[in-house]
Amino acid sequence: MLVAAGWALHVLVGQDQADYVANAGGLLVAAVVALCAAVSAMAATVVFFDVADRTCDDMLDLETGATRRTRFSLPTLRWWPFVQAEMEWVSPDVVLEMDADGARFIERITPRQRGRYREIRRRFTIRDMFGLTAIRFTRRFPAALVISPAKGRYSMSMTLRQTGGDGYSHPDGTSDGERIEMRRYAAGDPSRFILWKAYARTRKVLVRTPERAVSPQPSSVAFLIAGPEDEAAAATARKFIDEGLLGDDVIFTADGSQNVAESVAEALDQIVDSAEHRDDGGMGLTGLVRQVGRGRLNNCIVFAPAQEGPWVALLASFSRQLPAPATVIIGVDASLDDAAPRGRLARLMWRPKRRIDPTLLGLPDLVSRLNREGMQVRVVHRVTGQLIALPHLQALAALEGGRVAA
Repeated sequence: MLVAAGWALHVLVGQDQADYVANAGGLLVAAVVALCAAVSAMAATVVFFDVADRTCDDMLDLETGATRRTRFSLPTLRWWPFVQAEMEWVSPDVVLEMDADGARFIERITPRQRGRYREIRRRFTIRDMFGLTAIRFTRRFPAALVISPAKGRYSMSMTLRQTGGDGYSHPDGTSDGERIEMRRYAAGDPSRFILWKAYARTRKVLVRTPERAVSPQPSSVAFLIAGPEDEAAAATARKFIDEGLLGDDVIFTADGSQNVAESVAEALDQIVDSAEHRDDGGMGLTGLVRQVGRGRLNNCIVFAPAQEGPWVALLASFSRQLPAPATVIIGVDASLDDAAPRGRLARLMWRPKRRIDPTLLGLPDLVSRLNREGMQVRVVHRVTGQLIALPHLQALAALEGGRVAA
């Protein structure tokens, strides 16, 4: 379009009206645009053949949120006049950064979503420095990528003990049960197990002993619901499984899986594969009772997305079939920090604005709806492992609503 304008300036004004300035200006504009287009086309050809044989066979196992530098590189074109090269990932969804290394750019990626991918789609853009021309093309690169949920560095032990329920015990406890029963003191019993309050009241020396009954059945059944905003829930489920917080005999499965996982590796595979079933998230709950057996669902834990969807009705129907309501753990990634400055002078000179993630605004209604169905709901902040109470979520929603109304 700019070429046409320059040519029109040259013909209509420069030649017809014998305006030498307009004549020269029109030719100069057309020449600059033509030069930029020619150089961009030649540079795009060089980049096209340069990346044709590039592979990424070193990237076989990645984690969401973890930055990794790959072997894929792109020429910087620093010796080419007027042009620059850019690149972006079309699939999978990653945050891409380019590090200059001599005459080439080395890519550094941070995956955003879990899943399995057989190819990488990269889009290349060659543009001139004036922004007059741009040439784009997309190439597919065969790959075998497995992107797992982020492995947190925090401990979930305290979170698990705060979720309540009789099915939970200390993760470092012995398999013979908690010391909740009593008997008469016998020679050789450790003094730390003596119930001194009972001795002061009854003048009888009693000690704590482990419970006699140890159930041979799995202590917990866990299920991961796939859906929008489920990355934090998947990462939380992985953390629970990796740390063994649900017990060594836990039964785990996820949306899209036909069988229960028999090992930690199989559980991780199911968590990764569940990313392909976000559209029909929660459908796996319909067959879980038949697959596991109603009698083994006394302590059922469900990891759920932070966004309401069709899975809520499926979970409610599933929970009504259980001997005891399910415990729902919702994972969130959103930041809870206020954006206000800390210094007095900064607060006077700058009016603070609280930016609340939209994901948190719908959580109070979601948690309340699940509570009305009799389920215990725990909202876990994936970054810190802390529990977020419902009053805190309601306060955030009320604050955002008042700010928007104002």
